[in-house]
Amino acid sequence: MTQTDLIDLARGYAGAGHVDALFLGGSYGSGTQDDWSDVDLVGICPAERRPAAMAAWRAALEAEAPLAHWAELASGRLSNAITARFGRADLYLVDDLVGRSKATLAPLHDPDGLRDALPDARPPVRPDPNRMRSLAVEFLRVAGLTEVGLGRAELVLMQRGLGMQRDKLMDMMLEGHAHRGGMLHTSKVLDAAEIATLAALPAPAAERDTLIAAQRALWETGVPVARARCAAAGADWPGPLEAAARDALVRAGVLSD
Repeated sequence: MTQTDLIDLARGYAGAGHVDALFLGGSYGSGTQDDWSDVDLVGICPAERRPAAMAAWRAALEAEAPLAHWAELASGRLSNAITARFGRADLYLVDDLVGRSKATLAPLHDPDGLRDALPDARPPVRPDPNRMRSLAVEFLRVAGLTEVGLGRAELVLMQRGLGMQRDKLMDMMLEGHAHRGGMLHTSKVLDAAEIATLAALPAPAAERDTLIAAQRALWETGVPVARARCAAAGADWPGPLEAAARDALVRAGVLSD
């Protein structure tokens, strides 16, 4: 099934009365979809009807094409469906549209005009200082463990640690943006300079000297970025941990004294 097929199927499902209202969320709801977007659905359905509503949605999908995957999460409020051609559709059943806006929802079935009562947009999301500090702490903590990885010659594990640090750096960049977008479309969220910074980070093989050079580059790039992100978010910078991690990297021969 194509994305259009999934959306048409969802429209018919809602029109049959399985939910009180149904909207496109995610990229389709905000009008930023592309040929690779999944179909995110937000349905209005009281708790006592959710099991039947989820069962009806699964049956509707399976009547059209075999499913490669089906899962129900969040106590039956959320379903993840993947078709044999890897079409993706998530259905989230809620009591109301509190906290949402017109800018994030496109109606498929809205007989009571619920979307009309929503604000045009929500205030921009502000960076969470606690989350920003937590990301910085994890970045520094993993960097400091390089000494252990080199000492034990755990080179494959060090590859994983470098990937974790890179992920935390990306998460800090994403946290600084009002609209974070989907997990698979960060290029629409991060600016060109941020993308260039991440793209320039090495992805090393499990070889000692290569890993040392990669850790050095990640530290020299990542710490200034992380410090700036914490400052912008109003988060306390974990200075003692930075100093301890740096000392560990010096002892490991990654950084010069």
